[in-house]
Order: sequence, then C-alpha cells, then structure tokens
Amino acid sequence: PQRGSALLNKDTSDFSSLTYGRHNQTVRYDGVLSSNFLVEGFWARALNDINEVPSVNTWRVTDRTVTPNAISGGIGFYEAGNHSLNNQFAVKMTNVINNHQVKYGVQFDDVTYSNINQRTGPTFTAPDGRVTATGATIDIIADPTFGKVYRVTRANFNSARTTTQKYVTFFAQDSWRLDRLTINPGIRYEQEKMAGSIITDFQLKNNWAPRLGATYDLTGDGKTKAFGNFGIFYSRIPNDLAARALSADDGTSRADYFDANLTRPIPNGTLAGGVTNHYQTAGVGADVIDPNAKLSYVREFVVGVEREVMANTTVGVRYINKRIPRVLEDVANCPMVAYEFSSATSAVCGSVEYILTNP
Repeated sequence: PQRGSALLNKDTSDFSSLTYGRHNQTVRYDGVLSSNFLVEGFWARALNDINEVPSVNTWRVTDRTVTPNAISGGIGFYEAGNHSLNNQFAVKMTNVINNHQVKYGVQFDDVTYSNINQRTGPTFTAPDGRVTATGATIDIIADPTFGKVYRVTRANFNSARTTTQKYVTFFAQDSWRLDRLTINPGIRYEQEKMAGSIITDFQLKNNWAPRLGATYDLTGDGKTKAFGNFGIFYSRIPNDLAARALSADDGTSRADYFDANLTRPIPNGTLAGGVTNHYQTAGVGADVIDPNAKLSYVREFVVGVEREVMANTTVGVRYINKRIPRVLEDVANCPMVAYEFSSATSAVCGSVEYILTNP
C-alpha cells in the first residue's frame, strides 16, 4: 500500500517500499510467598525499526501555475531509518492484612530512540550559504514580474538524531472492605528525564497522581452496585519530543529562487511570489524551555450504577467526565503575520523558533 499523496502524482515516482517490524521479549515472575504476600515482577524488551526507500530520489515539486496543480518527483519527506529500543523493569507486591489488600510497586523504563528523517532529492545551497542535509519540497508559483518563483517549503540542515529517556514511576493503593462498602484509595508518582542532541537533562518530575474509588452493594445480594472513581492520569511524553524540541530540527520553511535548479536565490526586499521576505528558517536550535513546564494530565471522574438482571447479563448506567487541564506543547515565538513584515529579518522573528511550555 502507498501513501495517499502518491496517488496524486502523474506516475509511480512517488511510490516507496517499507521495511519495518518489532521484536518483543518478556521474562515474568509471579510468586505467592505466603498466604498474605504476593510478588509480581518482569523485565520486558521492545525493539522497533522502520525504513522507507523511495522509488525515485528527486525533489518533490508541486506546480501551482497550472490547474489542477501538477505534482512530480519523489515522495518528499520519508523516514530513512528509525530505531527504538525500550527496556522495562517492574516489581509489584501485594499484602493482605485483615480487610485491606495493599498493593505497591515501582517501574523503570530505559528508552533509546534514533531517527534519520530525509527528503528526496539532492542537497542544495540555501540563501545563507549553508548546504542542506536533505532534499527539498518545492512549490512553483506564478509571478507577474519574473514569470515563476521556485519556493522551497521544506528542507533540513541535519537529518539524524539520537535521544534517550529514563522514566520512573511508583504507586501504592489499598482496597479496604467494610461490609457492603469497598474503598480504593491510591497514589502514583511519575518522573521523566529526556535527552536530545542539544538539551540533555530535560526533567519532568513532582508528578503526583491521587486516585480514589468506592463501590457499594446497594441490595446486599452482590447483584447491584453503585460506584464512583476519581483520578489524575499523567501523559508520558514520547522521545519524538527529544528528537524535535531538545535537538535542532534546523530546517527552512521558505527559500525562494529564480530558477528550477535552486542556484539563484531571490534577495530579501524584492517583491516576488507575493512576499518580500524570501528566506525563513525554523528550529535552528533546541526549543526554549519554560522552567515551569510540567507534564500534561487528564482528570477523570466516573459515577454509575449496575444491576445483574440474569446470569451473565448486567444492565447499568454510568457518567464519565474527562478533562485535560494542562498540555505540554511548543508555541512559536511570533504571530504568523509578523514573519512577513520587513522587521522579520530581526533576531526576534527572523526564524521560526519554539517555546516548550504549558499554553
């Protein structure tokens, strides 16, 4: 199967082949050490690889001077080699004490993720004199003065990044039975440390997640229950953030040329292609990190009633309220229109840089 955009091309030059797969191994131990003490532990290893090979290694070009737009060349962006390895270590214990069933445990994840993201076609010289590490995605735009403008909309000055992640979490919870009432309080802690090629010590810690649940046997026959649960659930950040925000994406979002071979850059200040700012970079360095940035999390509240009406059949109703009070995201350093102003060549808006924060 080919990507949908490949079907818009005039021929099969936009096709590609994939080599991908994963290997998983797990070693697990479950032990009943006594009548009131259980232990569970495991080590797990997950390895993932993906490699895409374009059928044609040429620039991806969209001719916007004709209707419908004509697309030619290679696939543009593709994953030339992504490699992910995750080792997990966990242990969980359970103690039964009278009417209490207490569980507690810890888990540690050690993750390595590297990628080689490419764009089809040969490298070229950007208007600032640097040579790209990738090919380009190009738009051909009509212009009343110069006839056509050849606009590079995507290209990168690096293509490979290696990242790491250390993730630690531990929890404790209790299941307390009081006749027809069962109460389930709990607490969970999560901490994440990530490293990219530039920022190597980004930490997200002090993430405490309380949980509280209760179930009540309404009729005393074990067939009808009312229940309610409240919890906070943190969202673990994948290593893609380290590859993009903690490393240098270092690309261009606009580079205008007079010629199709990308050898004659249009100087800034010249009105061509509807703009006067003809060179914009993006992600030259790592993101600026808000020192107060914290993990995203979900807050969930559930209430409901269930009744067993016959064997293997339960009827119930429940209400779930789920909110996302905080997200971790990157935001640009200027509003969109500011990059088009003549002042866009200043240090503030000359390049599209990002701030990692909780907007």
